Amino acid sequence: MSNSRFREILKAWTKNAADTEELETLEVAVKKSDIQKLQALAEVFNQTPEAITSELLHSAVHEIVEAMPYVAGDKVIRVEDGLNIYEDVGPTPKYLQILKQKQGG
Repeated sequence: MSNSRFREILKAWTKNAADTEELETLEVAVKKSDIQKLQALAEVFNQTPEAITSELLHSAVHEIVEAMPYVAGDKVIRVEDGLNIYEDVGPTPKYLQILKQKQGG
């Protein structure tokens, strides 16, 4: 996760900002040492461990999606400024297709 994202998270926690996006519950297993760290962060920033976890997970998902590599395939899908643009055969197209299905699109 980039340092700037961490700074944004810390700023939001310091301001005790609440995200207005609807939250859903997801049961996950967390290492005991990480739970202790989450509890400590929650105390420092006057948040709940669940709120801290939610924000960290949100940021991690954002970062991993941005980090997905473009993998050029063999098929040219368009030409821009005289350069061939090849289809992406990496994980991104599959991810976007599955996400669209999950979002009801």
